[in-house]
Parts: sequence; structure tokens; C-alpha cells
Amino acid sequence: MAIPPFYPSLNQQWTNNGIIYTWNGNQWIETENTNYSFNQIQIDGGDKFNSFSQRNINFRGINLVIYSGGVNTLVFSAQPQTNSSSTFSGGTVSGPTNFTNGLTANTIYATTYQNLPSSTFSGGTVTGPTNFTNGLTANTISATTYYNLPIINSISGASYSAGTLTFTNNTGGTVDVTGFFTGNTMTGQTTVDFGFTGGGESDYATTVVSNTNILQSSMVMYSVIASNDHQQTEDSLLDGLTFKTSDIIEGVSFTVNCYSLNNTWGSYNVFYKIIN
Repeated sequence: MAIPPFYPSLNQQWTNNGIIYTWNGNQWIETENTNYSFNQIQIDGGDKFNSFSQRNINFRGINLVIYSGGVNTLVFSAQPQTNSSSTFSGGTVSGPTNFTNGLTANTIYATTYQNLPSSTFSGGTVTGPTNFTNGLTANTISATTYYNLPIINSISGASYSAGTLTFTNNTGGTVDVTGFFTGNTMTGQTTVDFGFTGGGESDYATTVVSNTNILQSSMVMYSVIASNDHQQTEDSLLDGLTFKTSDIIEGVSFTVNCYSLNNTWGSYNVFYKIIN
């Protein structure tokens, strides 16, 4: 073992067995060097470093080159490794670069992207803001808040005015239904007399009704009510009475025609309704 200097000065260096030491004022400290370690080196066919656990060759700013003797053939070449920080913030990175601890950035721009995650997946869980640009099909979707869901309309109210029925839905929209009859309705009473109160029967009776509400377009409805000759209204059913309106004079009168399918006698009181 080589003997170190007896009175070293601060930061003085001393090399022993290929290792550089630096005097820190109290003791010799092994200096961190750029180095390569070999278990065996042969030069010109002979072992120069062999049969040891570790041997350091130290150099700064130079190239280590080993040639074979006779033919001047390069068998080994090494350059010193330069220390550089593996951490940076901001700036631009160009050329092949491997981020072994991952990369976080707001914007990444490259000509070619490789090993990107697939944009198509089946099953699993999606968390965080996600935009499915091609749509989403799922059996079950669970979320805390849903946006832009389709609105299911339901009727919340209705009103009628002047022949128009208006439905209102839960979103405030309305639907109008028209076509309802809005004409006036007038009622009255008259009598049709088949005669033959002393015996015999007839199949037809008629009377003229004066009413200023009658129009050519009017619809007149009839029903039989009790009379002196026919106390039971069922008689009109048994006699098969039917009615027909004719000879309408607008604003003046109309004729009531009463027919008996099974023939009848006497007078029937008739209630009528004019619908315009």
C-alpha cells in the first residue's frame, strides 16, 4: 500500500491503487470520480488486471483506449461519463429521451406518438372528466350529477276556452286540441197526435214548431216524455217511435215528423233540443 503525504494541505488529492483521495483537513476521503470498473483487462494477450474483486481506472476528461500490440487494432474504447441533472422544469426536450420516473406536462407536442393508451375500451370504471366523442353504450351508469338528460314530458294541467282544449306539460309547453262543438243549445217541448182516441191506430203524426233559433245547419234531437194518453214513456219504445226534422225555415220554424213502427194512437209529448 502506498504511503500518503505526511503533511497534506486542504483539498490535496492522493491516488492509491487507482482510487483518488482528497484531504478534508482531518482525513483522506475517497473522491467521487467518473470511473469504469473491470474484473479483467487483457492487453496483447496478457492479463493486466485479473484475480481481484474490483479495480477502478480513474480519468478526467480523457478517453481510455486499449489497442492490441502487433496490428494496432482497437479492442476497447471508453469516454468519461459527465454528470448532468435528471430533473428540469420547463424548456424543450429534443431527441430520444426516456423519462424513467414518468412525465407530467400541461402540453406535449410531437410529430409521432407511440404507446398511447387505446381510446377504445370495454368494461371497467371511468373517473374524472371524460368526453365520449363517439357516444357511450352501457348497461349501468352511476354518477353523482347528470347533465343534459332528455326531458320526459307529462301533462300538468288543461284548460278549455271557445272550443279549444289546451294541455300544459311540465316544461311549460302547450298543445291545443280543437274541433269541439261550440254552438248554442236551445230546448223546447211540442206534441204529436196520432188521433184515433176512440179506437184505431196510425203509423204517422206531424207538427210544426215555431222557433227563431232554427237554422238549415241545425241538428234537432228528440225524446218522449209522459202525456195524458201515454203515462208510461215505455209506450214509445213498444210503439217503435222515430223522429225526423224537415221543412226548416231559418229563424222561423221546422216540421217534426214522428213515425210508429208498430202503429199507435193518441198524443205524445216530445222534448226537443236544437243544436247550432
